[in-house]
Amino acid sequence: MLRNGGLLLEKRISYFDCKYSNPFRDFSAKELQIATDNYSHEILKFQTCLDFSWYKGCLEGRVVCLKKHDYADPEWVSNEIAVAAQVSGHKNALKLLGCCLETQLPTPVFEFLVNGNLYNQLRSNPTSLPWRIRLKIANEIASGETQVKDCIIWSQFYMAPEQLNGVYSEKSDVYGFCSLLQHLLMGKRYEDLERIKKSYDYCTSSYIRNHTTNEIVDPTILDEAEAVGGGEGVHHHHHHQFQAVSELILRCHRGNAEERPSMLDVAKQLKRIQRGDFISNEADHNDGSSSSNI
Repeated sequence: MLRNGGLLLEKRISYFDCKYSNPFRDFSAKELQIATDNYSHEILKFQTCLDFSWYKGCLEGRVVCLKKHDYADPEWVSNEIAVAAQVSGHKNALKLLGCCLETQLPTPVFEFLVNGNLYNQLRSNPTSLPWRIRLKIANEIASGETQVKDCIIWSQFYMAPEQLNGVYSEKSDVYGFCSLLQHLLMGKRYEDLERIKKSYDYCTSSYIRNHTTNEIVDPTILDEAEAVGGGEGVHHHHHHQFQAVSELILRCHRGNAEERPSMLDVAKQLKRIQRGDFISNEADHNDGSSSSNI
């Protein structure tokens, strides 16, 4: 427990200068066992280089979800909790309620999302997230990430290539964020694209470069854009936004971290796209990263 607590405290001090905007509780291992009925309510399990499972539980009359790691670098887990504590006040971030330092690896406790996460919303009720809302979500999350001093831990499919080798940087966050941006634009996750082509080599960049804008964009928001166009095809404003976001995804998804934009640049670019400032967007993409199919 002392080692777990020491790492976590060290992370919080170094990242946030002792200014904890979202204090959280320290739960005991026994409390978590009782809350989850001895971890019998597993929601999801991820078997990757970071093996972990999500569990549903009830603490003091409140429904919660726990992230229990089977195997991971203790410093990595501590880093994740420290960052989660800092951003949990953001309306688009999962709220961290506390963590347990008595377990072999720290176990964070989050609020339970009754309506599911973004993926659930896009799958079950995509019309509830029109394009302007999706673009707003992307803007707010990008702006929130610019305020975090270190990398955010993404799931396997959102991880930058260098993270799999234990190398983390702000540019790793950019790669992870681009996967989220892809999901908002296309309505598909990285693993969905894998199932389409049945190949791990068929990545997001290849998919975008080999398809037209109309083929890339989530049919739900494409229908919305066509409705705005009065039955004469996709409205030109929406088309330019879709194209600009596709190009931004390509830049953020580069395998070489040094070639990716900074998160601050991404946030600024998204604001320009939202405003419809496509002249600035075009100037930012003279590096030939966009596809002729877009």
